[in-house]
Amino acid sequence: MAGNNLISVDQKSLDRLNMNFEQFARELQGVCKEALKNLGQRIISDAQKTLSRKKNVATGMLINSGAVKEGADNAILAGFPTMYAYYVEFGRRAGKWPPFRFIYEWVRVRHFAADDKEARSVAFLIQRSIGKKGTRPHPFLRPAYEKNKRILVQVLKKGAAKVMNRDYV
Repeated sequence: MAGNNLISVDQKSLDRLNMNFEQFARELQGVCKEALKNLGQRIISDAQKTLSRKKNVATGMLINSGAVKEGADNAILAGFPTMYAYYVEFGRRAGKWPPFRFIYEWVRVRHFAADDKEARSVAFLIQRSIGKKGTRPHPFLRPAYEKNKRILVQVLKKGAAKVMNRDYV
């Protein structure tokens, strides 16, 4: 064995190297999390633009509910946590009647009725029709996700490059 190829490592150097790896991992995780939050906000913004463009806004409840938050295991969640967002996105099958209050509120905001009694009657008729016929989907979140998922890898690479260019010695 050649004597010139030996490396001397002491415990203090190993501990310092381990600390540097842990610091690197924390910083990388933080940069990636921030990048994902920004991307999530971009998805929400694009989905809101789609809702506005398709004129799917009456009360503003759906469009204003868009949010990005942290989930379990450092997951970043982007979505619209209203009760009926799913049905706007995917439509509703016939068979079950939808909740009355959202339809009633929509009828009131859209001024489809002269007074409260008429608004309730119109809302009931719409509710019954949706229960019998269902509704078509009006995708807004999936197209925004599809549009932005292409840049996901680029965003993460850019964030990782920032961390990798730092000095950890």
